[in-house]
Amino acid sequence: MAPGDDGFWQGAFRDPAADQFKAVAAAIGARESLMLSLLYGDFEGGQRVITQFTLSHGTGDAWLCRRANVSM
Repeated sequence: MAPGDDGFWQGAFRDPAADQFKAVAAAIGARESLMLSLLYGDFEGGQRVITQFTLSHGTGDAWLCRRANVSM
C-alpha cells in the first residue's frame, strides 16, 4: 500500500490458554482501551514500518479503531 491509501489487516488470538489471549479477553470484557502495534513491510521484506492503533469501546457492542498519533 502506498502511504495514505486504505488497506486491510486482520489478526487473531487462537489459543485460549495463552497469556496474551487471556489479557486481551479481560480488557475487552472490561471495555478497556487497547493499543495495537502492527509491524509490516513491503513484499520483499524491506521497508519495515510500525503503525500503532487504539481500540476503544464505542456505543453498544461497537469498537472504534483509530491510528494513533505517535511522535518520534
